[in-house]
Amino acid sequence: MKKIQIVIVVFLVFFAIGAKAEGLNISPSVIDEKAKAKEILKYTVKLKNEKASMVQLYAVLYDILPNKDREISSPSELDQKTSVTKWTSVKRGVISLQPGEEVEVPLEIDVDLTAIPGTYHSVIAFAEGNNRSVAESNVNSADQILVNIEVGDQTIEKAQIEKFETTKNIFTKYPVSLNLQIKNNGNVAITPKGEIFIYNRRDQQVGEVDLNSLGDQVDKDASKNFQIKWTNEAGGFGKFKAKLEAEYGTKNPRDLQDTIYFWVFPTVYLIFFVIGLFLTTFLLTYLLFKKSQHARQAHRSSDDDNLEEEEEFEDDEDDEDDNNHHGHIINLKKHV
Repeated sequence: MKKIQIVIVVFLVFFAIGAKAEGLNISPSVIDEKAKAKEILKYTVKLKNEKASMVQLYAVLYDILPNKDREISSPSELDQKTSVTKWTSVKRGVISLQPGEEVEVPLEIDVDLTAIPGTYHSVIAFAEGNNRSVAESNVNSADQILVNIEVGDQTIEKAQIEKFETTKNIFTKYPVSLNLQIKNNGNVAITPKGEIFIYNRRDQQVGEVDLNSLGDQVDKDASKNFQIKWTNEAGGFGKFKAKLEAEYGTKNPRDLQDTIYFWVFPTVYLIFFVIGLFLTTFLLTYLLFKKSQHARQAHRSSDDDNLEEEEEFEDDEDDEDDNNHHGHIINLKKHV
């Protein structure tokens, strides 16, 4: 009895081996790789017909989804960020093999530039059929290659400030309008966040405003302009400083910083300033005029005094001359 059981087991083993041998031999049967975004993986698939008759094969590709579902989709319906099938290039036409014939089929997996880091699975089945539709219906019984691709994290987060300025240098009323333009030099979208702090001429903080309250993103290799408005509820005028303190990135947050200056002169203050300047100029002109007039009068009075002194001096000289002349006549008379 035991001999009969042993014979049966041996027979079944040889039958299984024979059944396995009479079919399609595929090498490799598994592709297990780690790759980076934009990396190209190249392989050569060997197919050998071990049947006694000719076979017609079609390559049928499909992804294995996270929920283990398998679905054959057209390439246009696949997500290039996560689909290994979308990245795979292999001969899609009929492959005819005579008994015992072996053929090499090029296989290429081009990991997309936008591939999201993670592990993805797909199947390359070489199904029999006289056309593709029949082959796809036989896919569950077809010989297959299991593909496992682990995409590493190649995220590059890099940005710069292209422009940070006010719409004008002097404002005559609030709000103050500021423009911030950020350029994304990385390969993933970023969401800048942070504040702009406002300081007066005494370097005292008088306000702050969120630079990206809506959470807008800056796409990769793109620039985005953020328009920010600041309203000073306390009023005030003069020179102000706007200091940008922002950051971006989820993996390794980085800072964006810059500082600009601007002036605010509300119309009312400007009117008072002009009037004050006019009055000051007028008063200074008036005072200078009065001072000049007073100096002129003083100079004139000094000239009059000098003139009177000269006249008195001349009168004294005339009197002296008369006295001398009179004395000379008297002397002459005495002499006579």
